[in-house]
Amino acid sequence: MIKSFMINITEIDDTEFALEELESQLSAQELLKNTVGIATVNTEFLNSGVYTGVVNALPFPVLGMSAYSQNANGNTGIFLFSIMVLTSDTCEFAHGVSEVIPEAGDVTALTQDLYKKISVSLESRAKVAFLYAPFLPQQCPYNYLQSLSELDASLPVFGSIASCEVTKMGVEERSLYGGAAYKDRLVMLLAAGDVSPRFYIGSITKESVIMPDIGEVTAAKDNIVMEVNNTKVDVAFKKIGFEDGAIKDAGAITLVFIAEEKDSGGNVISATARSLYVVDDGIAAFGGRMAVGSTLSVAATTKEVILETGRDVLSQIKSEHHDKAVLLYSCLGRQIALLGEPMAEYDFIGEEFQGSGFTYVMAASGGELCPTSLTEAKAYNSEHNQTLIACVL
Repeated sequence: MIKSFMINITEIDDTEFALEELESQLSAQELLKNTVGIATVNTEFLNSGVYTGVVNALPFPVLGMSAYSQNANGNTGIFLFSIMVLTSDTCEFAHGVSEVIPEAGDVTALTQDLYKKISVSLESRAKVAFLYAPFLPQQCPYNYLQSLSELDASLPVFGSIASCEVTKMGVEERSLYGGAAYKDRLVMLLAAGDVSPRFYIGSITKESVIMPDIGEVTAAKDNIVMEVNNTKVDVAFKKIGFEDGAIKDAGAITLVFIAEEKDSGGNVISATARSLYVVDDGIAAFGGRMAVGSTLSVAATTKEVILETGRDVLSQIKSEHHDKAVLLYSCLGRQIALLGEPMAEYDFIGEEFQGSGFTYVMAASGGELCPTSLTEAKAYNSEHNQTLIACVL
């Protein structure tokens, strides 16, 4: 069994004042045999040194990611630093940081070496892996997940790509391990023993489609598409309004591509939501794997869709659990799509969880990692875009 509590730091500039905030919250808590903290922090805390100062003062290890905004147990805003503390006598934790991730190229050995390095310290098999990574447009998150599945097909992987202000994605977001912040390393936490994670997903709806069947992917590798309808992808996408540097346009991230894979009879066998990050000469980089043969449509994320999918996720959690720890990651694109009400989803989550007894944090994600389903033999781990994911511990 895991017990949890939240530490919230609001002092962004002065480490001494931040440590006073920390002491007032930590002194009231009891730590059990095994403890770990999952940090969510705006990059300004990294730049000021407050993050490192606070983490170095803690009596337990910390890992996590930067996030543009968050709601940590009802504390909602942009300039926040929170730590979800997990502590247990019957659950054990193992954690570590990888070698440098190449900007492009194979990540199998790097990911598997990290898992092997940290899993040896566990007395029993890991029940869940939490994975945090920086945003690298030329790296497909699917390959991190696939590399772990090759070692343990039944291991569920949950986590997020780090985020920051949207126009600085790929530059300022960081993964976190201890007091260090990385622009090019994976961070992983394994939990074993008395832990039974449950996962929930809320994404866009079919009613959001605004441009159906714009073409078929005819050349692709991982998350990089080279051709649509046998035409260079940048040429094809320019016809529908996407040009160089799509990520630099905040409006572009409010749109999402739906990629449908069909069988020989024309029946849809898979449909995934994918954000478009970069369009360049002959390539388009998406937020997840794009299969050759997929039919593409374009959908718009709206306030109604965001709140509807959020309501569905939270109603399931509240009906099936109580007094648990809940990690939630919501795509940064969902927040941007809320236009003049950018914190509406965070406020809604706070209202729904108020007085519920849950310890929770919801943070802006640069790419969501969550299993779509689980069997005894296999965890169907997947990357997501424009999605709200949740893990209940």
